[in-house]
Amino acid sequence: MKNDSNLMMIMIVAIVAVVGVVAMLMNNSPVRPAGMEDESLVGEASLISDPPGSGVPTPIKTIVNCTDSDGGINYFKKGTAVSGTGKKTDLCVNTTSIREYYCKNNNILQIYYGCPSGCSNGACINQNNTITCTDSDGGKNYYIKGTCTSTGATAPDICLPDSQNPSVIRLNEKYCGTNGCTNEIYICPIGTSCTDGACKAQTYANETVRCDFMPSYNTTHICSSDKGNCTGINSCEVFVWGMMWENVSWGSDCYGSPITVIDGVNQKIQFNCTL
Repeated sequence: MKNDSNLMMIMIVAIVAVVGVVAMLMNNSPVRPAGMEDESLVGEASLISDPPGSGVPTPIKTIVNCTDSDGGINYFKKGTAVSGTGKKTDLCVNTTSIREYYCKNNNILQIYYGCPSGCSNGACINQNNTITCTDSDGGKNYYIKGTCTSTGATAPDICLPDSQNPSVIRLNEKYCGTNGCTNEIYICPIGTSCTDGACKAQTYANETVRCDFMPSYNTTHICSSDKGNCTGINSCEVFVWGMMWENVSWGSDCYGSPITVIDGVNQKIQFNCTL
């Protein structure tokens, strides 16, 4: 009976000891706060694209040896971030916002920025960098030849043949625009013509053109144009009247196709009549 009592006592002590160990273990185990996730289920965090104007940088592509031609975040200069075959160039999202690309930690990042004075050609407009432009004829002046000068470059007014009809001469008028020198192709009005970079009143002149036939072989030859004709053995003369600086093409039964310009001064042309 005494042995049974001792065995019972030992069992009770053993149970109490086990309960105590379990209680100690539970007290030493950390309790996870509400809302915390298991770290083994959480991947590497990454930024996502934010709407324009947020000012939050967004990684585009992980690269090595990243370079940016505008030196980093430079809203007032268009640049390109490059690495290998990949590149990203600054661009205007609209007329007032820019998407600026730059390098950081081997990443090409982008950031949106609202340009105070507007965005143009991949950069914010800098009102402090005013374009200097001058035009010697005061702007669009079709009747005086001028020269437009901007950022060290010069462009004079000139007369050019029409691309579709080369016989029609048009005025290429230079003047100062928003971004420096620009131009306008202008048709001089009736009664004027484009001469030396300006529309000038049409004037007329007359002159005598002598046609020489070399050698003549004592044969009568012809000299002709749309302004007049003549015939002769050694030479002949044509009285020419027309608009000042007008070109006149000549022909003959001999070799040659000379061209004269009406300027009020008598001229001489020659044909090769070698047999």
